[in-house]
Amino acid sequence: MRGKFQGIRPAIWEQMVFSKPYFDPQGLILAFDQQQPLGFVHASFGRSENEQGLDRTKGIISQLMVLESEQSEGIAAGLLQQAEIYFQKHHVKSIVVGGHFPSAPFYLGLYGGSRAVGILTEDQRSKDWFVAANYVEEDQILVRHWHLNDFRPLIDRQQMMIGRSFIIEAQLDPVPTKWCDACNFGMSSRTGFTLKDRKTSQPVGTLVYWDMEPLVKNWGVNGMGLVELWVQPELRQKGVAKYMVGESLRQLKQHGVALVEIQHLEKDPAMTSLCNRLGFQTIDAVSTFVKLI
Repeated sequence: MRGKFQGIRPAIWEQMVFSKPYFDPQGLILAFDQQQPLGFVHASFGRSENEQGLDRTKGIISQLMVLESEQSEGIAAGLLQQAEIYFQKHHVKSIVVGGHFPSAPFYLGLYGGSRAVGILTEDQRSKDWFVAANYVEEDQILVRHWHLNDFRPLIDRQQMMIGRSFIIEAQLDPVPTKWCDACNFGMSSRTGFTLKDRKTSQPVGTLVYWDMEPLVKNWGVNGMGLVELWVQPELRQKGVAKYMVGESLRQLKQHGVALVEIQHLEKDPAMTSLCNRLGFQTIDAVSTFVKLI
């Protein structure tokens, strides 16, 4: 499966899951037959509105995995039931599978791609388990790639005018401004870009990519995922975001990056238009599911 890391070792579990400051051992529920492990479900919580902590009214099923067998469906149902009991003890009001786009507390770099939310299209078995437990599909998230060996700079009058008015500067491992981002990306290599007004040197836009490790190892390429894109409101819909992404891709290519991934909500017209204009290809989709309790 393209979006699922193969070959997880204990050290990776420690780094990507157990080391998170909000990890609660009671939320990691395992199923056994005598000494034989059969599967697990990981129940966790969403981000607060200011993204500086957790909101314990928002439950998240971060992962549900069961060994393939004739009993898989029953085991999955039992694990989900135990996860919901855990959430009820914490007075959770709603449960989301994977996480609220664009944020998820666990498994970034192990499942999904540049984000770790929802269930991949090819993971039909997991979808069936959640539907059977009365979870409702909420959103579709598109997974889009651009292989940078095919990249050519975008040159038109609008882009040339933007280039005369602004300058973009790269920064290795920019300091996260939100606690949740620090928890998610603290162990990852990131590259940030800041767009500045040439006259005032004031920042008017930011981009952040991360290295998608260790998942990208399965793909055999040097790849990065876009996880933050912000443009000053008065500059939106004027080609500035397109310029920022295009210029950042040019610089990433110069530093040996071969693939860039973007994920966005299918119903987000701005990101859909941006990716279409730049030439990102849709290679997969992710479904998010929700349940009120």
